[in-house]
Amino acid sequence: MKLKLTFIILFLSLFALNYANESLIQRINRYSGKNANALLTYLDSLSGLKSYYTDYIINHMSDNDLATASPEYIDEHITYALKTLDLPYTADIPEDYFLHFVLPLRVSQEPFEEWRKEFYDKLYPQVSQAQTINEAILIADLFYQEGIYFKQTSGRDQGPLTSIKRGYGRCEEMMILQMAVFRAVGIPCRPASAPYWSFTDSNHVWTEVWTPQGWRIVPEAYPLEYRKSSWEVDRARKAPLITSQAFGSYDSSSSLQKTKYDTKINISDVYGDIVTTEVIVVDQANKPVPDAQVIYYATSFGGLFDMLEINTDENGIAKVDFRPTSVFVTAGKDGKSAYGLINSFTNSNTIKLTLSDNNIIEDNLILNFPLDSSADKNFQLTPENKQYINNLTELANKKRENRLLTNKKGLNFLKNYPLPKANENSYDYKLKRDNFLNKCQELAGNADNWLSIDAKISDYPNPEVTRNIMIDLIINWDIKDLIELPDEKAIENLLLTLSDSRIYYQDKITNDLFISNVILFPLGTNPFPQTGWHADLYKITKDLRSKKIDQTIKNIDQWLKENTVHDNHPSWSYFGGSLTPLQYINKKYLSRSQQIYLTAALIQNAGIPIRWQGFLEYYNGTKWIEIIMDDSDEDNDTPPVARKLVEFELKITIDDKAESAKPWGNFLIASQSDNGHLTYDWFDFAEVNDTFIVKFYQEENKNKYIQGFIRNKNGDANLIIKPLAENTSTLVMDFKTPMTSHENLVEWSEETLANIDNLRYNASSSSGKSLLMILNEQGNEPQERMLEQLLNNLGKFNEKQVQVIVYSENRLINKLTEIKQDNFVYLQGPEIINEDIKLDNYPILFLFENDQIVSSANGFDLDLINYLLRLVD
Repeated sequence: MKLKLTFIILFLSLFALNYANESLIQRINRYSGKNANALLTYLDSLSGLKSYYTDYIINHMSDNDLATASPEYIDEHITYALKTLDLPYTADIPEDYFLHFVLPLRVSQEPFEEWRKEFYDKLYPQVSQAQTINEAILIADLFYQEGIYFKQTSGRDQGPLTSIKRGYGRCEEMMILQMAVFRAVGIPCRPASAPYWSFTDSNHVWTEVWTPQGWRIVPEAYPLEYRKSSWEVDRARKAPLITSQAFGSYDSSSSLQKTKYDTKINISDVYGDIVTTEVIVVDQANKPVPDAQVIYYATSFGGLFDMLEINTDENGIAKVDFRPTSVFVTAGKDGKSAYGLINSFTNSNTIKLTLSDNNIIEDNLILNFPLDSSADKNFQLTPENKQYINNLTELANKKRENRLLTNKKGLNFLKNYPLPKANENSYDYKLKRDNFLNKCQELAGNADNWLSIDAKISDYPNPEVTRNIMIDLIINWDIKDLIELPDEKAIENLLLTLSDSRIYYQDKITNDLFISNVILFPLGTNPFPQTGWHADLYKITKDLRSKKIDQTIKNIDQWLKENTVHDNHPSWSYFGGSLTPLQYINKKYLSRSQQIYLTAALIQNAGIPIRWQGFLEYYNGTKWIEIIMDDSDEDNDTPPVARKLVEFELKITIDDKAESAKPWGNFLIASQSDNGHLTYDWFDFAEVNDTFIVKFYQEENKNKYIQGFIRNKNGDANLIIKPLAENTSTLVMDFKTPMTSHENLVEWSEETLANIDNLRYNASSSSGKSLLMILNEQGNEPQERMLEQLLNNLGKFNEKQVQVIVYSENRLINKLTEIKQDNFVYLQGPEIINEDIKLDNYPILFLFENDQIVSSANGFDLDLINYLLRLVD
């Protein structure tokens, strides 16, 4: 079959695909900028199979990628993707799986990196001996494990080579690396995503691979004798929706959204039972509304976050298969909207929404979610095979740990650290120096590049300023950006650019303001991949700069009008990567958000502070001034949006007991579009003398809301939505913790309880309040994440006079031995749990008060620590 398809494709490519079609030529000329001629020449030079696959890739590229990809980059990827067709286990891979799940140049929104050749060359000697795809999956997965471990990071995706350089990443970055490794050796793979868990904060992604037995989570796709279950299988049973993404327009009965560039697939049924839901949208005459926008939301991070958007069919109906769950829904069209709740636990699987002009949302709702399950598959591994696979995994982990250990060179940066000044506070000096050295310890694979620059700074112009810039930069930048800088030259250009811009406006900008609003990116996570673009951008901003900051802003604004165009109909793709400011300039046709990002980059690059208040502002030396973004292509100014800053006191009670307001924890501020779409909005928050003050901008003709929720132990949530107004001065949100309908508790044996009592006695915790966390002898991501949550809240448990005990069975955790805090005890020893608790149901937690168990829980739940904090009040 594969051979036959290849000949057909070859025949078609010779006669039909040896040139770019007119639509593609137009897109390349529009978005590729200086790369356009080279791309068109490259396409015209191709023939045969490479012509077909290259044409497919470029035809389905996002606008962002057309502005970024060079012929050389594309050619290397296609060349090495074709090499995988000769591997022994790829013969039976369906052709469309190769197109959609092996060939694509990227996995998600990570920057382009030349990973395919590197991974292929390193893995070829091993995978070329594999006779089945399952064997190849095991080999490639062990290589992946050598590269990275889980640790929460900032939002922008890092590329697969940067992940290895850094040594760790969050779940999406782990998935990006894992999929890049698989695809480099011809293994079809796809992302599996819980857009939001909904029953707890956060979301998750993982990798599925194709095998002759179907799509499988990676450990379940190993050769049969080594297969094991993964914690995602069990956890996914509580997710409301699980989706995947295919590059290009992919034909599937499970497709939710299909465009030329990408296809979202509903794979919820892979993980258990599903419920078919219907949203029927009608007008006020009860007539169906086709093509209405229907948006489904999860409860997470203090409010509602959209996880899926589809349109109604010709009968005004939107059908989606969900896991058993509760989902808030909005629908809208032509300025009319409505909202409702799907709750499969109350048989509310079908709802009718009547669109109207009166689209104010105000409600107090209970959302229900499934109970935790323990449905891990038992593959009945023999003890010998289990030990063999554990040994291979441990070896991969040790290779990674040894590599990272050799890159810990923080103390080497002490040599050139400046001595304290005559009147400098010794405590402040030591604190800043320690922060700097600790951050340098984490520079991983980029440590040598930074050390080389560290040794050269005395030879630079303005060495004292440059030294201070380097120190402030390392302390304040996200470690991801510091590691991503590719080489010494990129670091040098960054430092010299920042030091020159610091000196230029030194009399107008304080150092604190320069650090917080020039060195840092105040719009959130830095959106720009750190490829070393600062010096080239500075060539532009230096010519636009004036000693009068207001004049510099005018010059930058005029330059933007002459060199960029507002794209009124921008396309978006899941596979559209982040761009640098230079790539935005090359693209020229920019969306609104891209215009904002580029404007911010140019202003900061000139040394002028910016900030985000829901709109962009710059500091002119005396005050903050809004930057008016012009949507038109004409040379005129758009009038500013009418808005008023509103300040109100927020009071929150939970079960009639006063509770602290926690932004992004138990509340957030949201705005509403004409079609009812709810999105979180900018707001400011301060706690003043136990009073919680919230500020937001009320905009003319725009509805604003406060949203919030409280969960019970199972994740069921009481969701409250209230409209906000200009005259809002005090607002009360009174949450009622939903009753947990079922407790999923283990009946602990007398032996286990006796072991725990002895352990608490050894920790001097026989009375009062104490929290015990027990970790399994085998570490995994759920335990790491729960432990991180606990350690981040040690101070809060201390305030509540709760002793925290962490006990690890047959495993020494070095980082825990270094924690010196009065309420924290770390113990390590033999197994103390007699019950058969699976690895994926660790950690185990017990909350005690006066020797009595108040609560016990096991397994992964990111909101559990907050629940226990409330429980000890």
